[in-house]
Amino acid sequence: MTTLNINDRVRVRLTPYGVTVLAEDHDRLRDQLPEGMRGLLKAPRADPDGLHTFLIWELLATFGASSGNGFPDVFEGGTLHFVPWNARTPAGTRVRDTTTGATATYVAHATHVAGRGPAQPAALLHVDGHHFTVNAEHFARHFVAVVP
Repeated sequence: MTTLNINDRVRVRLTPYGVTVLAEDHDRLRDQLPEGMRGLLKAPRADPDGLHTFLIWELLATFGASSGNGFPDVFEGGTLHFVPWNARTPAGTRVRDTTTGATATYVAHATHVAGRGPAQPAALLHVDGHHFTVNAEHFARHFVAVVP
């Protein structure tokens, strides 16, 4: 039996209808932000392979009400490409935290010592001239690749 977590990543190729649904969802979210913050929310874009990456819960929240019998397909061929939660991220990839919306550049696999105890696997990120580390499992479950 395969177990999925709602924080697992999936990649999908959107149909033209799916692109419309995604754009409308982005506009709705942007309109909920204060005027001065609206420019900070970047529209999702496909990667060079033409695929969009979402956490499963994001996918359900964005496309759930626009999917099913009587609706046009939102994903080409109805195909979801599951990404292992611990899949490596190439250095230089721009990533977005799905919890806060913050973006950063993935630098490398790292080791992080939090308080006392053994070092833990982590991800080294770069933002505005500063480096910081994030727990590796948190990174894998809450950060998705974005296209600038």
